[in-house]
Amino acid sequence: TRNRPECRNIQAVVSNAPGTAVYREFGGSLCGHSGLLSSRDAMQWTRLLRDHPNAKYMDHILHVRTLPDILKELGTLLTIDVFILDVEGAELTILSSFNFSVAVVHAWIIESNKIDRDQLEVVMSRGGYNCFHKIINSYCRHESMF
Repeated sequence: TRNRPECRNIQAVVSNAPGTAVYREFGGSLCGHSGLLSSRDAMQWTRLLRDHPNAKYMDHILHVRTLPDILKELGTLLTIDVFILDVEGAELTILSSFNFSVAVVHAWIIESNKIDRDQLEVVMSRGGYNCFHKIINSYCRHESMF
């Protein structure tokens, strides 16, 4: 908010259904592995903790909102220049239930190193987006922007 005073900054835990969720927070060098408990299966959490036996984490129960609810709160039809989606592996869950007619998003930057990028392309193509992938993120630009 301080660095981008002209932007609307909404801090929320986002998922495909409202309610509560457990957020696992790691500190130190593992902070990038923090995320909703549901974003990984039990085997993936077990493997992560086995590979990092000294890892310290805290589980928090947090209120969860859906992306459509947040957008509805902002207004009827929105135009968004850039939407950055980084939800530690739950990106496809959120995008699969997203109604692309609710907001005009010119470009998405989506953390995609933990998800199936082929499936991401299928989901985004339904909204008229073409995706370009880099090591960690995918850039998805609406076809009207070409």
